Order: sequence, then C-alpha cells, then structure tokens
Amino acid sequence: VLGTDINCGGDACGPELGTPLCEDLCSIERELDSETNLLVWPAHGYVVEILDGCDQALDGEMIRPGARLCLITENENKSVNVVFEKKKFDFVVQSGEGGAIRLAGTDGQITDPDGGALNGEINCSAQSSCEYTVEHGTQIELTAVPGSGRIHQSWNDCPGEDGPSC
Repeated sequence: VLGTDINCGGDACGPELGTPLCEDLCSIERELDSETNLLVWPAHGYVVEILDGCDQALDGEMIRPGARLCLITENENKSVNVVFEKKKFDFVVQSGEGGAIRLAGTDGQITDPDGGALNGEINCSAQSSCEYTVEHGTQIELTAVPGSGRIHQSWNDCPGEDGPSC
C-alpha cells in the first residue's frame, strides 16, 4: 500500500472525486499502480495558483468552477502541494477635466500595473486614466477632488455614490 500526502493551503481541496472534503493536510492510501483523481477547487474569491506533484494536471472547470484535476498513478509514495491565491481584477479610474480622483483601498491590496503595492491614498490627475490591480474583497473609496473654482457633478458606474465619494 502506497500513500499520497495532500498539502492543501486553502479552504477547499477534494482528496478524490466522490470522497469527503480535505482541508489543510490529508493522506490517502492506495494499492500499487492504482490511479487517483484529485479534484482541487478554490474557495470563493480565490484561484488555484500552484498544483504540484501530479502526474498530470488538467482543467476541472467542467466539474466545478475554478477546479483543477490532478491525476496520480500510485507507483511510489507521493506528495501533492496546492497553493491558493486571491483573485485579482483590473480596476480603471478615469478622471475628467478640471479635477482629480483620490483612491483609497481597504481590506485588501491595490497594485500598480508594474506590480508594486500601493498603500494609502493614490491620486489620478485630471484628464487621465489610471489602471490598478485589486485583490478580491478589497473595498475601494473614490473621492472627487475638483480643481480650483470647480464642483463635482456626478459619477459614472458607481454603485454607492454619496456626493463626491464613491
């Protein structure tokens, strides 16, 4: 009997199709030359970033959204490692004429297009388009900063508008 250790660094990791859920670290035992099919899927807001130790790794999207399928032939003791990361989304801010937009993020991380972390407030100057990458779950507050002698009039595509704040 051979063993496969599954190191599952996330909220959801199926040790084998049709068997109970495995979280963190699991071990399964199989007969020599038997095949094991591990279905690995991320919790909401995460993606499978690394799946190591499989004889073959396949897309498992047809079985479960975001899933990966790990095929293993039990011909020696093996170890499978799974790493989950938060989903990331592009976020574009466009500032109109006569003012700027101040962007502040909380409960997550905002990065610039080069991958550098942006902490605190970020300013997107007048008549510019600023692109950022935002982790799933990050709350963002936008504040209109009108230029001298100007007033804020409206936001486009803001789900929670409150005057100059979005």
